[in-house]
Amino acid sequence: MAILFFGSVTAQAQDKNYSESKIKTALIYNILHFVEWSSKDLVICVYDPNEDYVSSFKAVPSSTKSGKHLDIKLVHSNDSFQLQNNCHVAFITSEVSDKNTREILSDAKIHHILTIGETSQFIKQGGMVNFIRKDLNIKFEINAFAAEQVDLKISSQVLRIADRVYTESDYE
Repeated sequence: MAILFFGSVTAQAQDKNYSESKIKTALIYNILHFVEWSSKDLVICVYDPNEDYVSSFKAVPSSTKSGKHLDIKLVHSNDSFQLQNNCHVAFITSEVSDKNTREILSDAKIHHILTIGETSQFIKQGGMVNFIRKDLNIKFEINAFAAEQVDLKISSQVLRIADRVYTESDYE
């Protein structure tokens, strides 16, 4: 799924070829390449994916550009919402309740998992990467402070193109 471009900050969701879920999925795949990982393999857990997300994540390559094996786990609300221990990335869709989001974020902090979401309160709840809409564009904001707290290093290349970066001073 090579629809994204890290050279561009925005993604047009209105393009008829790419749904919002495909754009966000591609952004997640690309962001993986700009985080320092200690593991050889990576697992993305997608919480409460709708049909579009299921389809989009099925199209993700089975390895990263650097050769790490990549596995996608779909976790539905009828499953236990406990954070899966082998996840490296938790994508929490807007379908997940605030209560469950808080629980997943709390567990993710303990297990040093990169958290990605798509709700207006996600960064305030302690999430690390959040997708936002600005007009017809999909952009993202990063809570660098939350990532640093769990020893995840996100490349300055990603921080530069984020719509907003939250740092420790935003929480003082």
